[in-house]
Amino acid sequence: MINDKYGTDAVRFALLVSAAPGADVALSEDRIASARNFANKIWNASRLFVHEGGGRAGEGVARGSLDRQAG
Repeated sequence: MINDKYGTDAVRFALLVSAAPGADVALSEDRIASARNFANKIWNASRLFVHEGGGRAGEGVARGSLDRQAG
């Protein structure tokens, strides 16, 4: 089954990208594989961002804004 091979998110993204208003969906395994690879890149970039301290910087900004509101 396609979902087992590529994953549900890849199939959903391939359907989203392939769908044009008023046209039939031309879905192929190559397009699903490309969607899986793209999702993988986004996942890895977000992991790198959090690992390098991007998540902590965002928390600091939120904490600072709460301090200004309280003062």
